[in-house]
Amino acid sequence: VMRSKEFIMKDAYSFDIDEAGLERSYQVMRQTYRNIFKRCGLETIPVEADTGSMGGSDSEEFMVASEVGEEVLLLCDACGYKSNQERATCTYELSPQNEKEEALTIVDTPNVRTIEELVQFFGCSAHTFLKSLVYVADDTPVMAVVPGDREINEVKLKNVLGAVELVLAPDSVVEDVTGAPVGFAGPILLKGKTIRIIFDTEVKHIVNGITGANEKDKHYKGVKPGRDFAIKEEADITLVVAGDKCPRCGYPLTEKKGIEVGHIFKLGYKYTKAMNVTVLDQNGKAITPIMGCYGIGVNRTMAAVIEQHHDERGIIWPMTVAPFQVHCISLAKNDDEEKLAEQVYMQLLQAGIDVLYDDRKASPGFKFGDADLIGIPIRITLGKAFFGDSSQVEVKLRNKDEKVLVAKDAIVQYCQNLITKELQALES
Repeated sequence: VMRSKEFIMKDAYSFDIDEAGLERSYQVMRQTYRNIFKRCGLETIPVEADTGSMGGSDSEEFMVASEVGEEVLLLCDACGYKSNQERATCTYELSPQNEKEEALTIVDTPNVRTIEELVQFFGCSAHTFLKSLVYVADDTPVMAVVPGDREINEVKLKNVLGAVELVLAPDSVVEDVTGAPVGFAGPILLKGKTIRIIFDTEVKHIVNGITGANEKDKHYKGVKPGRDFAIKEEADITLVVAGDKCPRCGYPLTEKKGIEVGHIFKLGYKYTKAMNVTVLDQNGKAITPIMGCYGIGVNRTMAAVIEQHHDERGIIWPMTVAPFQVHCISLAKNDDEEKLAEQVYMQLLQAGIDVLYDDRKASPGFKFGDADLIGIPIRITLGKAFFGDSSQVEVKLRNKDEKVLVAKDAIVQYCQNLITKELQALES
């Protein structure tokens, strides 16, 4: 369900004459989306997000916590900070600058390429290393440098570069740029090569660092940023993980997986200016409208509902999004009983209730199993109590274990009351 080939998106756009109008539209849609997801029975986590290739600002995604989610969320339990991993920032704990500066020296490191191998070889922490990776951004090689214990956030790097496409450089490009095989790249003395280098903001604080020497089987040690290489461009390009300090209050962040079900952001003037769109303001003056963008992934929303509403037997649909409101199971054993069961089915339909009618020639257990699997909110069973003298219908809610018997003449009103109660609970 989560990764269906079909992808249905609900898109909406707002057009306003100024930023104040956009802010009003944005807040209206923000609350509207919260209401929609609440009515769907979803507990969502609004998080700060990247706007992606469309650009814009004030981006927010609506996430549903789930272990099968494809997104990583960083949350602060102290101040309420919430962000997806693509956008998340943190406060670094800077190491004390009391180490004696070492001279820059070159060390033979035969077949020592990875950070793990380097840590073992040099006997120091991974943070000491300057991890240098070569990328290709829109057909142009670039280098990104981060501390050895950090991973590069490629979304942040892509945004800093203003690139449309960003991929790790193939081995041939790495060797052409650095003059060395993969695993020995570094920002020092690139042998006359001109390459744009983006340094993470934490790099400048590293003391007596270690980095590739752009020569096979060799690394520099005693590296000092600013002395041994210039930092011309720096930006936050690291991936934030659980345990990092909250950028607002410094409390350790926690991590959750989530499913993205909605995304809203202020698109700005990017497309209205590009298409020369103008409208008249209240004074009759031609102005360029400013846009907002709002989307809901319909398939993903339904998948998220299932993730939050299920048990070991199957789905438990909230009333607002259930394919049917009532699952009517007939256990009739002959034609006369079947006619009586169909009368109840027709009464429910005539009352405007959406009913799934199961009159298959199958065992009760098989039908009940299917009912639990499908997960319609209300199950009514026309069995012994119904076909006997009492003419009572068994009623059970999918999200509860209790069963009640209701008189045949009262079943329509009883179901209507249950439906109203379930809908009101989702609206409150």
